[in-house]
Amino acid sequence: YILGQTVRGTFSYTMPSDIEDANSNKSVLGVRIGGGDNLTFIDKRELETKQKDVVKTQVRTQATAADTTLAIDNSYDFADSGSVDVFVSGTKYTLTYTGVTRSSTTGILTGIPASGTGSITVTIPVDTYVWQNETEGQPVYYTVFDGSLQIEPMPDSTYDNQNVFLDYFTSRTLVNSAGDTIESPRYDMVKHWLCFKLHCLDNASGKLAMDDGDWLMFNTILNDNIRKETTSQKFKMKFRHNSISY
Repeated sequence: YILGQTVRGTFSYTMPSDIEDANSNKSVLGVRIGGGDNLTFIDKRELETKQKDVVKTQVRTQATAADTTLAIDNSYDFADSGSVDVFVSGTKYTLTYTGVTRSSTTGILTGIPASGTGSITVTIPVDTYVWQNETEGQPVYYTVFDGSLQIEPMPDSTYDNQNVFLDYFTSRTLVNSAGDTIESPRYDMVKHWLCFKLHCLDNASGKLAMDDGDWLMFNTILNDNIRKETTSQKFKMKFRHNSISY
């Protein structure tokens, strides 16, 4: 599956809607940039450690060429003066500023030159990310959080315009009506579950009979399926002898 393409300034991609788990890497078999090797998974805390000096927010009001201020969302954490980077259509623009109006929702970078080095020379749309101390290069790591896949570092000009490939496991088809088709590995299991529910309906007390034979068969098949489930992928095993691992 192609999540999208690498573009300078882009670090996050929306997970596909049919993935089994969009909030962790449990359903991810691999992530690749172009024809490269699989990226290495790190959790969000590790990602934040790698980005500990990075400051970012988003543009609050569209800016145009020659503007001397840049309205942003959260201006805390930015240096009192210096430079920031914005990426527009895959091109990096460095802006210099001399002051900051501090706010968590209505920040402003002030003292941007009207022309020349460090000035705004392009239209900067709303929600464009504004960066300070960011890292570009060859993407090496990825993490999954809150329905998004994020890569680190962001691609530089050498690694932009490449597909971001995702190999993943889809969610199973939900069986919730008589017209649904049951996958063959689950047929016997579901049959026993239905028989168990019918027995319960036939029970005058209306209680679930947990000693019902079909209920026991359902759980046996379910546990066997879980135990025998395989992804057809190689996995490492540790040799154990007399409770000692080698």
